[in-house]
Amino acid sequence: MKRNLRPLSFFCALFLLNSSKSISQPEELTAFHPPAATELNLKECTYDKDATAIILDHQAITNYDDDYNMITYHYVRMKILKEKGKEYAEIEIPFYRDNDFEFISEIKGRIYNGFDYNDLEKKSIYQKNTSKYWGEIDFTFPEVKVGSVIEYAYKSTKKSYWGLKEWVFQDRNPVERSRYELSIVPNTEFSWMVQKNPGLHIDVKPDNSHGKISFEMTKIPGLSNEPYMDSREDYLQKVSFQLSKYSNTIKYMNDWDQLNNEMAASQEFYLQLKKDLPGTDAFISSAKQTAGDFEKMKMVYDYVRKSLSWNNVHSLYSLDGIKKAWDKKTGNNTDINLILVNLLKASGLDAEPILVGERRHGKVDPKIPFLDQFSTTYAVVNLNNRYYYLDATDKSTDAYLIPESVLNTYGFIVRKKKGELINIADTAAAYKKNITVNATVDAEGITKGEFTIDNYDYARADEKDDYENMASSAFEKELTGNIPGLFLNNVKVKSDSDERKAFSVTGAFSLPVSNSGDYYFLPYNIFTGLTENPFTGDNRFSHINFGYRQHVGFYFHITLDKSFAINELPKSIKLSDPDKTLNFTRVSFEDKENNEIAIRGSFEITKGFYPVSEYDTLKEYYHRLFNFLTEQVVIKKK
Repeated sequence: MKRNLRPLSFFCALFLLNSSKSISQPEELTAFHPPAATELNLKECTYDKDATAIILDHQAITNYDDDYNMITYHYVRMKILKEKGKEYAEIEIPFYRDNDFEFISEIKGRIYNGFDYNDLEKKSIYQKNTSKYWGEIDFTFPEVKVGSVIEYAYKSTKKSYWGLKEWVFQDRNPVERSRYELSIVPNTEFSWMVQKNPGLHIDVKPDNSHGKISFEMTKIPGLSNEPYMDSREDYLQKVSFQLSKYSNTIKYMNDWDQLNNEMAASQEFYLQLKKDLPGTDAFISSAKQTAGDFEKMKMVYDYVRKSLSWNNVHSLYSLDGIKKAWDKKTGNNTDINLILVNLLKASGLDAEPILVGERRHGKVDPKIPFLDQFSTTYAVVNLNNRYYYLDATDKSTDAYLIPESVLNTYGFIVRKKKGELINIADTAAAYKKNITVNATVDAEGITKGEFTIDNYDYARADEKDDYENMASSAFEKELTGNIPGLFLNNVKVKSDSDERKAFSVTGAFSLPVSNSGDYYFLPYNIFTGLTENPFTGDNRFSHINFGYRQHVGFYFHITLDKSFAINELPKSIKLSDPDKTLNFTRVSFEDKENNEIAIRGSFEITKGFYPVSEYDTLKEYYHRLFNFLTEQVVIKKK
């Protein structure tokens, strides 16, 4: 049965005063037990039949000690269902290690094959640093095979409840049972928000007398990455938490006005815009004299992009201040974009910082004023009542384009007085690509010719970024679309200084023509990027976010050697979905006298976002589309 995953969000406040607590190891989470008969006999998950493994139980209990450290005990139990599922016996436990904020201890594990078992050896447990801020505990269970049952437990200790973010019920594998129990620090208020499929039940049990609350879900299908999916975070079954009050003092935001006021008064955010950046006076003077606000904005944007490098750290705050980042010429994303806002304002433009939740991070729910929904800061500039969104850590997106990472999301503009929550969408620019191919087929059946690919708007940004950041061999492989036998040479690019003009790629190519006896089969769908159908799955959990509108045009012209005759051409067709938001046209021509063939066509997507409820329509359209795209020109030896 198809399950449409549409987040249902609600939140409640927990204001718990009871100081009763116990931080001894919970026996139900640390006492291992052999598999039951039902577990031994389990061959597949009835509600997720393609699953290669199943999590039978995942529980955690969070409490606190006398120093108000946040103590969480975890227990996980799973079974391997298929050969491919053996990879899930390799366990990775991430933890936030900066300033020793969190550490993992009391790790133990066991693997059962039937009723025989082996305990996890301490020497097989490894700790590694994955970044400046994060670490990871790794271990692998020995003798894993199809049918193995695995269980493990560990303890997480965090310095404070500021580490309380969310409990995720769902996994890439189906989960039979997931339960989380939370004890709240006295005189503390948390807000919590549940995101779940309406078809799945959650059991929420507050226990105010003991200062606790528990959440439980059962029989949750697995969730994998899907094509054109924003983020798994948008669709995971989970409960999120945010600290609202501590000792009766407002600390976090309960509505958008509070969020704006908090960020506008923050020394590590909006107040940074009052800082003067040494050595920028001459540049600001020059920018002010630049004719045209768009040109002025672009001048400042390019100046900051060239002057600073991103240190790959994500933060919503300028932790060390923008002066230090400017002096060092490097900083986190908010450092750099607050510098951008600072210089835009100094140049006389209407610019402000905007909190954004990039698509990989998870979408912002406009009903819930949670700061943690946002992942970083951009600059937003108002020119003639049109907003421009700028990220100076992005070296490839042109100033007039909205960065692809925030298309069709919400952002929050922070201002000195009144903030604004806005929907970020691009109704002006699109992904535009035009392909021209002129070629010949020689007497041996080899296609040789030249191609030109003109890229505009988002296609320009994507292709330019690939060219500048890929090895030449990888870039050429990307151009070919992995068509077997398609060989490129003399590939060149031309990038006009005017960002509204094309980023052009030209080159020569050769492609052997496949044959069956005297009949030869020539593909016309080359260099379009439309070589693999992304929508083949029977079920879809997530919305489809293309981000931008798209238009791909192609012209394919070929002259045949006189030893060949035209046998059959793909028919001229027009294919549209019921709402005409997806359109494919193809027109075929033949000139038998000169032995020439021409095929002209286009594919367009006129909206960037499709809800999951429209997946069946999208899937059927793409099935028909790719049937047409795989049709070939048939020629015959005379």
